[in-house]
Amino acid sequence: MIMEDEQQTKDRNNESSGRNKVIIAVFCLFLFLSGVLTLVLNSTKISATLTRIIKDNDKQDGGIERGIRGLTKGLEETISSGFIAKEKYIDLVGLADRMLGRQYINDVDPKRDVVKDNHELLHFLTRRMKTREVTDQLIQLNEILKDKRIPLLYVQTPIKVMPGFTELPPSIEDYSNSNSNTFLAGLSIGGVDYFDLRSEASKVQMNPSSMFYHTDHHWTNQTAFWAVREVVKKLDADYSLRLDPDLFYTDSANYSFITYENVFLGSQGRRVGRYYAGVDDYTLIVPEFTTQYKIGINKNGRSLSMREGTFENTILHKELLDMSSSVYKNRYAAYFGADYREVQITNKKAQNLYKILVVKDSFGLPFTAFLSTMVSDIRMIDLRYFSHEHVVAYIEEFKPDAVLFVYKGLGIRYNLISEILRLSRNLVQEESDSR
Repeated sequence: MIMEDEQQTKDRNNESSGRNKVIIAVFCLFLFLSGVLTLVLNSTKISATLTRIIKDNDKQDGGIERGIRGLTKGLEETISSGFIAKEKYIDLVGLADRMLGRQYINDVDPKRDVVKDNHELLHFLTRRMKTREVTDQLIQLNEILKDKRIPLLYVQTPIKVMPGFTELPPSIEDYSNSNSNTFLAGLSIGGVDYFDLRSEASKVQMNPSSMFYHTDHHWTNQTAFWAVREVVKKLDADYSLRLDPDLFYTDSANYSFITYENVFLGSQGRRVGRYYAGVDDYTLIVPEFTTQYKIGINKNGRSLSMREGTFENTILHKELLDMSSSVYKNRYAAYFGADYREVQITNKKAQNLYKILVVKDSFGLPFTAFLSTMVSDIRMIDLRYFSHEHVVAYIEEFKPDAVLFVYKGLGIRYNLISEILRLSRNLVQEESDSR
């Protein structure tokens, strides 16, 4: 009996080993053929790149070492942009990783390593961060706005790694929640008001498996819609900003929820392919009531690209909603189309004259779209692209009734919020010089 069990185990191991060898062989063949086709079909472009880099290096007298670096980078970019069947290649690699049972997928950028949890959700990991400097900077900015009688509210979005729900592979740790806890505690001590949507989601027992896309680090549109409703309640209760006194614009019954199945591969999924953890559904949320907007998008810092019309014709980016196109399209950005330095939103049907400034990372795209249905004027700025030193002057000119920081917080985006809040050093100096 024991010998039979040992033989069965051996047979299963041999079968698994044989399957793995087939996977590796197919992958190698595909990679070889794709590589050959890429070189052949892009030979003219590669030749032009080589010629250009060599000429540039000769003009600048950059030396051999610099020339080699430029040549390597140029060839890498040219070949990567023209790689034949790139999506199929990523899909095949992801399929192999899944069949091999890999839960941790390395990326060229360690910040983009992908981890699969016990619910098949994908994650980027967050390392432990020092929060003191960032906390102090936001406290300073809050003091400046207090002098101008402009309230600042920091909105902490939910985080995909959820205690009591998310289990990462053994020896893998994520510090996104502990970093944010420390950060918010510092804000509280410094007198900065914040609204922690993590605890709000826990209070109402939201389903943690549907709050985020499985293959993307962002919240779903449904979660963003819920978040707007909670923030509007907060603004009413604590700041007497009655954006939705009749509870009309935060009522989901007044919107269409259109779900498209298996159409979206998110930021994490695009690194591991559609077969590693599947493809997400995408739910588009649009008002069923009459809307009229004037939108100005500042892409280059010099001029506004203007749009006028309904919510659908001004805020939605139709190309990303073409569901016949590749699942690799970033459908998350369907609201506004991308992260821009500044977006000016005028709601001509608003029932009030409120003005709100939203300072945000990419979590703010659907959030601001839904918030805009009940605010006369919103300015949405992304300080990854907006000139830091102009922020206070911008606020003084706009004169908002409130400033909202809408962020995932510290973590994979720590470097971005750190850059955003560095501005306060200059702001404090400007304020002291003007007094």
